[in-house]
Amino acid sequence: MPSFAPSRRWGIVLVVFVVVLYCMAGIPRPHQLQQSPVEKSHAEFTSDLVPFWAAFSRILVNAVPRCSPPKRWGDPAPLLKFEDKDEHLERLDLLDMPDEDIEQMKQAHTWIVGEIPKLPRVPFKKGTRGIVTTAGGPYMPIMVVSLIELRRTGSTLPVEIFMRDADEYEKAICDEKLPELNAKCIVLADTVNKVPIRMKIEHYQLKIFAILFSSFEEILFLDADSMPFRKPDHLFDVEPYSSTHMVVWPDFWVSTASPIFYEVASVPVPPLYETCTAESGQMVISKATHASVLCLAAYYNFYGPNYYYPLITQGGPGEGDKDTFVAAAQAFNQSFYMVREPVQAPGHFDKDGGFTGVAMIQADPGDDYGRHVLGNATLTKARSLFAHLNLSKMNAGGGYWDLYDENGKRRRLMGVNHEEQIQKYGRDMELECFETMNATCTWPFRAWEGKEGICEKVLKDYTDLLAE
Repeated sequence: MPSFAPSRRWGIVLVVFVVVLYCMAGIPRPHQLQQSPVEKSHAEFTSDLVPFWAAFSRILVNAVPRCSPPKRWGDPAPLLKFEDKDEHLERLDLLDMPDEDIEQMKQAHTWIVGEIPKLPRVPFKKGTRGIVTTAGGPYMPIMVVSLIELRRTGSTLPVEIFMRDADEYEKAICDEKLPELNAKCIVLADTVNKVPIRMKIEHYQLKIFAILFSSFEEILFLDADSMPFRKPDHLFDVEPYSSTHMVVWPDFWVSTASPIFYEVASVPVPPLYETCTAESGQMVISKATHASVLCLAAYYNFYGPNYYYPLITQGGPGEGDKDTFVAAAQAFNQSFYMVREPVQAPGHFDKDGGFTGVAMIQADPGDDYGRHVLGNATLTKARSLFAHLNLSKMNAGGGYWDLYDENGKRRRLMGVNHEEQIQKYGRDMELECFETMNATCTWPFRAWEGKEGICEKVLKDYTDLLAE
């Protein structure tokens, strides 16, 4: 066990004592925020959304691809890391689609691209900025941990949390706990069902409709399991966002989009070495400048599972919404910035030497722009800004991995100890997440109903981490 200075050893004892008091007193608050609570109702803004949604839902339905979905030949697109690319790499074409079906999809795509600019303006409250996320069911406790980690950075950006329908709305959490964290819950169905056309929106489709129906003009979207190491509020005020108004982060992989997609979208096929696939755990975008992009991305996702996900990914890694935003920007020839710094994958090794990743670490786009575009020689590496904990979910009720060695000592999920995490990321996110899970273990999440021993388990894991 590493040795600690006496001051840290006594600090650990004090923290554990406070933690026990939290559990005994049932006080699930890791810290207090001096912020005004957000509005309790989204109803007023929803009324502004209805004219837009009524018009947009009609063209979504009218632009249905009137052909059979594309079929893939054989295996899904193989994994090829972007760092291993070369200029001679050829784009794979794994889909079987008759020419007449391609032409039909192209006609529908051309029609909706022409109709989107005629829509009523995508509503937003002018001059507002905020964070949008989606949660519900088992993702609600995960989102709360991420939200509290956001507030630890000092960020005061308001947060809108979208859930699919009223069944996912948790009154005890949404009405009693989240307002003091400057966050509010919004039921997507309250807007979707305002029009006569009944539309089913779920899973990967939730993200784009949450962004479209958010009240903010400028949006930082974060997945429920994505959290910042540092205050992210500056992203709206610096390059590359200030000139492009859309920033996305990279995934590990070379693009696996089919050439057929670019034929359907009537855009040139980009070289494979030009950009990698996107990782949509976080994105910054302006509704004022990129409304058309968001509407087209909604079209791709609405018909995604059967049509556009296969076209854009061909069964490649992470098939879903993640590459639809960049694809829509390309189709409208709109500006966007893809962070150049490669995504990092912290994790741990097992006793046999096998590596397991637990998260995706993404760079600060301001540092990235300075280093890769401006050529700032003093920036030898962009600082880490986001941790997308996409594999080991921070859910005290079940989701994070237990890592104990043969001697019963807890190991680090991210593979490095307290001092190393401070050095690499500026904070020990892993330890803080366990502190937050412990402090919120008595919150009445529906996903935890009927489960016992949640607080006892997370307290043990937290104190074991403190004593590493």
